[in-house]
Amino acid sequence: MAEFEMPRGMCPLIANYTGGDMGGVEETEVEGGAPRPALAYDRGVQPFTVTLALNAQKYRIWTLFYHRLIKRGSIPFSMMLDSGFGAQPHTVFIAKGTYQESGRTTRHRFVTFVVKAEPKAYDVSVDDAQREVDLWNRHETRLFPFFRRLAIFANEDVKVMRDGT
Repeated sequence: MAEFEMPRGMCPLIANYTGGDMGGVEETEVEGGAPRPALAYDRGVQPFTVTLALNAQKYRIWTLFYHRLIKRGSIPFSMMLDSGFGAQPHTVFIAKGTYQESGRTTRHRFVTFVVKAEPKAYDVSVDDAQREVDLWNRHETRLFPFFRRLAIFANEDVKVMRDGT
């Protein structure tokens, strides 16, 4: 895990939170046919564009963190990201040349940058990934009604039984 952690209360704006391709797939052109894809490397880091809306106090803390602790993004730090498994801590670094600030005359200052992080999907084995996809393919149409009925049971039926006895 990284030595430094993103200061509390600095959450990326969801509307401006985007991910990108990791690369690693190459294609060989074939005359008269579809290109042949090949995996050049596995794993790697994925880019995520992050925008922070900071009031004056948060902007001061962010400025200290950015300039003094993580040395303008050259030192990795931990921040919450959603790389496909919900928000979890990821070790990230800021991609060179992506840092921007705007809105200095408004109540908020907006800081935008790209971080690179390894997706949490690589914490799952290939076998476990295949089992989860197989489970989804077999039961996807039945899962929603099951969870809807489970919510009714947990939130309504049990309460009636408890209050009615």
